[in-house]
Amino acid sequence: MAQIQINPNQATDIYNNGNILIPSYQPHLGIKNVGLAPVKVSSHWAPPFGDYTQYSVIEVPPGEVGILLPPPNLIYFFKVTATNLSGFLTAKIEMEVGTHNTPPWK
Repeated sequence: MAQIQINPNQATDIYNNGNILIPSYQPHLGIKNVGLAPVKVSSHWAPPFGDYTQYSVIEVPPGEVGILLPPPNLIYFFKVTATNLSGFLTAKIEMEVGTHNTPPWK
């Protein structure tokens, strides 16, 4: 489990996976908001050549847990970005990586 702090009105990549030669399935990601600021978490995928495309978005209020679902198909590049939605509070989240078939904290 990784604990991540995000400054007010900032975004950071919290997960990144990819290989230009072999596409793969991506894992479920569990996001637990342990801070006081609301957080938006978005996943993005990319083909071997080209830009990232947003796949899904969840908002995780303080004290809540959210599960970010992976794309159902094989993909080459995958990243997850967390954004602090507060303008003055530091966000604090815990991230747990599951598998493609099993979410964390089941």
